[in-house]
Amino acid sequence: MESTIRLLEELTRLPGIPGHEEAVANYIMEYPIAGAGKRRIDGNGNVWVQGKGPKTPPVVILAHIDEVGFLVKRIEDDGRLSLVGHERMDLRTFSSEIVQVWTRKGPIPAFVTVGQQTTFPKDYSNMTPENFRLEVGANTRAEAEALGIEGCEVATFDPSFHRLPGGLLCAKAFDDRSGVASLIKAFELSAGKRKHLPVLLGTAQEEIGGHGAMGVEFETKPAALVNVDICGGEVYSLPEPDRRLILGKGPILHDGPEASRGMVRRFLELAKAEGIPIQRFPASGRGADLSILQQKCGGLPAINLILPMAYYHGPRGLINPADVLNCGRLIAAALADREFVSKSTKF
Repeated sequence: MESTIRLLEELTRLPGIPGHEEAVANYIMEYPIAGAGKRRIDGNGNVWVQGKGPKTPPVVILAHIDEVGFLVKRIEDDGRLSLVGHERMDLRTFSSEIVQVWTRKGPIPAFVTVGQQTTFPKDYSNMTPENFRLEVGANTRAEAEALGIEGCEVATFDPSFHRLPGGLLCAKAFDDRSGVASLIKAFELSAGKRKHLPVLLGTAQEEIGGHGAMGVEFETKPAALVNVDICGGEVYSLPEPDRRLILGKGPILHDGPEASRGMVRRFLELAKAEGIPIQRFPASGRGADLSILQQKCGGLPAINLILPMAYYHGPRGLINPADVLNCGRLIAAALADREFVSKSTKF
């Protein structure tokens, strides 16, 4: 478990908003993944790791490598920074946060402000995207420029990593660095046992509509697709407090319309045989990268495995590392199962 936690900490500390995922891609390129072969980063910023295994059509296991974040729109006359890209975040979670602005001189801390209200009645009508600013300690544009800020810099949430009592972890970017960690653990746990050739695919720009997945070109048509992502309240209609109740009970088998019936059954059988805790949630749709790649390949056995997470698309979230490790165990079991592909294709 400790190696899984260290992996999560290293991954979540990296910056990687859509279109600027190079730090995460380079980390995957250099990480000593057991049973890995050729690696590459394609022209869309997707990272590929070819596994070692039987010469069969590959089972592609994927997760997106980008995170929610924003860009510096411009330096205002008073030295503060206006932003773009945060419009779809829950702005209630945004004010008074510390973020990092990645300048040519290195990252600098900044404070998020929208104006403070301490008396009643409170009026939050000014909490709009255009009113948020970053304070970097500059009082003029020239002072901000002297710090190395030019405009269009990447800004990410505070990278601090916390271990909470009870085993939960708190950090930014678990969406979807936790999925990436599960794929790396699946490679490690399946090394020397594989009955199928694995390919790890880290997709770019998922958070803005799956642009990385749209640009994917497979060298060989996959035999199956397994996507790992985190859960959102809009998928399961769970209020935020109830989402914490599913942490630690295993990865979620996302039983939605995109899921192959045979693959659902086989993953349930493998989880039972290996003693891996698993949750099964009905869903009306998920889409995103998995559906894009299904369509590119003319239809394939495919499924979303979902890591339970509370509080996402904000400054930080909660996750149980046992769910990440168990997701890796489940995928490793599939890669070592001679019948996984054949049974996944049955309806």
